[in-house]
Amino acid sequence: MKTRKQRTIVSAVMTLCVVGIITAAPMVPEKRKAPDEVRCLSALTSLRIGIDEIPEWISQDERQRLLALFQTKIENQGFSVVTDGDGPRLALQYTIAMDKESVPDGVALATVVAVHQGVKVLRLDDEMTLPVASVLSTSIGKKANLRQLMERETIKVSRMFSHFTHMNE
Repeated sequence: MKTRKQRTIVSAVMTLCVVGIITAAPMVPEKRKAPDEVRCLSALTSLRIGIDEIPEWISQDERQRLLALFQTKIENQGFSVVTDGDGPRLALQYTIAMDKESVPDGVALATVVAVHQGVKVLRLDDEMTLPVASVLSTSIGKKANLRQLMERETIKVSRMFSHFTHMNE
């Protein structure tokens, strides 16, 4: 008899604990606020593009080809590329490093895409255009394959940018 009473008490206590835990937990998790560098890209649909930084020894034809590739990939991600206005601007930047002594045929590439848009700096009570968000990709390869490496990284950062801007949805 004593065992049956103990089991009933233990069952009742366990039931009360489970009910207490369930009702104490929030029913709907609180929606977290996205970081400012993500939120500032909300509703971004059209933008201007350009290459801000690229080594001077890269030919003008190659620069135009990379810019055209970038534009195609950005448009494929659902953005409209415009040529005028003062809206957000997407700036592509390439930094290339080589160490001819250690790795004579090697090359390191850092590719950045940065969003420049108008902001108000409250501390200065002034409006200005600043880079507000950026994505970075790095890779290494052979100098002979630099063109393909730059193409691959251009495609990669365009996808990263698209993912970054759609985090608000």
